Amino acid sequence: MLLPPRVASVVAAPVLVPLIALILALAACSSLPSPPLSARQPPAASALAGDWLDGGSSLRRAHLERLLDVASQDPEAIALLERAAKALHRSGPGDLFELLTVCERGEADEGGHTFLKFDIGVFSLDVDSLLTPGKLSPVAQAQLDAASKGDDLMRLERQDFADYIMVKRSRVPHFCLARGIDVASAYEALLHELVHAALRDPHFTTRKASESDDASFLEAFVQAPGDEVDAYLAGSRARIRLERGRGRVHRPLQPLLDDQGNLVAGRLIMARAILAPPPAGLGYAAGALRDARRKSLEAEAAERTTRQRVVDETLALRREQRRVLETNVGVHQHNVAAHRQNAAQAQAAGQAAAAQQSLGKAREAEKLLADTQRQLPA
Repeated sequence: MLLPPRVASVVAAPVLVPLIALILALAACSSLPSPPLSARQPPAASALAGDWLDGGSSLRRAHLERLLDVASQDPEAIALLERAAKALHRSGPGDLFELLTVCERGEADEGGHTFLKFDIGVFSLDVDSLLTPGKLSPVAQAQLDAASKGDDLMRLERQDFADYIMVKRSRVPHFCLARGIDVASAYEALLHELVHAALRDPHFTTRKASESDDASFLEAFVQAPGDEVDAYLAGSRARIRLERGRGRVHRPLQPLLDDQGNLVAGRLIMARAILAPPPAGLGYAAGALRDARRKSLEAEAAERTTRQRVVDETLALRREQRRVLETNVGVHQHNVAAHRQNAAQAQAAGQAAAAQQSLGKAREAEKLLADTQRQLPA
């Protein structure tokens, strides 16, 4: 009798753990071209003491333009503004207005606040990617390509592991300046916040929270590139150049800088001054950063949990794939034998064409068998 071939099962589809999205959309603002910083004129000295919002509460482009005018005679400030505009995907410093708001009550640390945006995605590898080390399947590559795009994407870090790929992204943030401060203070705060917005990588850390005590973690935290030490240096140096002296610099920082704004103490000393309680310090350890280590510990735990979940899902997927592939090996072995038996029966009956057809099907089944055996995990 003729033996019917069987149908092989379909291998399980790849599993994708979606990105943990922490992304906020920003509305773009149309604007007239802003003049280059070098072509501006600084405001009169008397204007520096006026309210930067002109006594109101609504933000207008003219308010930022005036702060940019203040920077027009300061090459170091100009360089920072232009670098920040480029890093934040803006055509020039004037377009930073699209990212600027007025701080709501409780949002401002000192003169402003930066709202960093970042996320982490973990992708488990499908069977095709696992079979070809170093080369992703079209499905996996398409998923990673999608995660690597975006008009507001600032940084992308990819880490490859045996069973999964981790993608860390940071996106263009927005920032606010406090109401009720004068033009000079708003100018200092603008430069301070732009250091955070443009230079701070929220995924960067020199010391894990789980491997530190509170003090050592915070000291490393505020010394990270683009964090408080860099931000206070940029703002304080600009303020010293603007007012030709340290009189308006935060009092705990005054002994750490000379009259040109150069740091005369080490970065660690400045970090401790930022963290220490008033009046000796700025109070960040008990204030703005009081929950920083706890949040970092939670983030580390969440990352470990996500990694373990992906590994568990990948192992489960592999077990299911092995079961399906082993079943398919049996199906193809059956089909090879069935087609060869059918060919022999046809040959014995003098049906040469039918015999050749069955032999062709046997060869196809042998090829499928070999391909399936190659896919079996070691």
